[in-house]
Formats: sequence, structure tokens, C-alpha cells
Amino acid sequence: MEAFIQGFIIQAGLIMALGAQNLYVIDVGLQRKYTYSVAALCSVLDFIMVMTGVLGAGYLLNQVPMLKIALGLAGAGFLAYYGLQKYQEFSADGPTKSSSTYQITSRSQALKLALGFTVLNPHVYLDAWVLIGGYAGQYPAINDQIAFGLGASGFSTLWFFSLVTASSFISDNMDSLKRGMSLATALLLGWLSISLAQTSIAWGLL
Repeated sequence: MEAFIQGFIIQAGLIMALGAQNLYVIDVGLQRKYTYSVAALCSVLDFIMVMTGVLGAGYLLNQVPMLKIALGLAGAGFLAYYGLQKYQEFSADGPTKSSSTYQITSRSQALKLALGFTVLNPHVYLDAWVLIGGYAGQYPAINDQIAFGLGASGFSTLWFFSLVTASSFISDNMDSLKRGMSLATALLLGWLSISLAQTSIAWGLL
């Protein structure tokens, strides 16, 4: 139980930062489109990432640095593209068009974007494989390592479902908030894209 609680607390400190994946989950909640499907997929993906990290997948990033660089550059391009879509959404004329430029139209589209924001984000691998996986290594018993991973992924599930529920709750009749979120998301994703590209290039120079 101690290992489970420790994993729960450490994941709370990692996942609550306002990153690209969280911004997308908030955006889905504000649009109120396939919210729980997206939350469920993000939870499952995070569980897979955390448990493979606990079982030693972080070793792969250290042995194949080009993989980390490739993921970083691909992720930077993905974030830049989505950030541009959100800026175009913000720029749309009239309050009723605030979400018309990049509206989620199908469950398939929503899940594909959730997949992209997860697997094309190298920070997810660093958090789940290197940080969570590395911390789990302090426990000599495999049962404790697994309990630690279950605690970490348990918080992720609670976080994603809470995030979409809260953003769905405040989305009614709040066009100005949606426009503000579109601009904030565009700016944050643009900054994350540039930062990730610079970091990926730095990895290649090491």
C-alpha cells in the first residue's frame, strides 16, 4: 500500500502541469464531444506507459537516442499544427464561431488526436519511463514496483476524468471563455512546440 500511495502522489506532481495533453483534454471538455472516450483512452495509454516504464522501458531511450530526437521533432510539428488550428479558431469572426474552425466532428477524430498528443510527446516517455520507472526501481520487490505503477496510473485516470468533467461543466453559454481558451491554447502549444524542437535539436548535439 505504501508503494501505491507513493506512486499516486508522485504522478500527481508530474501530470498536473499544464502540458499539451492536458490542454487537449480541457479542449475536448469545453466542446463536450466524446469527453469520456478521450479520458478513457488517455487513461489506458498512460497506464501502458507507466507500467512499461516500471518494467524497464526507459532503458530503450538511453540506448537509442535517435528515437528520442525523432519523437521530439515529430511532436514539435504536431503541436505547431494544432496550435495554428486553435489560433484560427480564436480569430474566427463572431462569438458563435469561436469553435467552428477546428471542431471535433467524430469519435475517431477525437481519439486520434488524443493518441497524437500522447505518443508524439517525448515528455510523456520521460515522465513515465525515466522518472516513474526510475523511481519504481528503488523497490526491490516486483510486487511493490507494480503497486507503485498502479498508484501512478490510478491518479492519471482520476485526473483525466476530473479534467473533462470540470471543463464540460463550465462550458455552457461561455463563448468568451472558449475564445480565451483557444488563444491561450494556441500560444501555449506554440511555445511548447518551439521548446520541444530546441530540446530535440540539443539532444542531437549531445
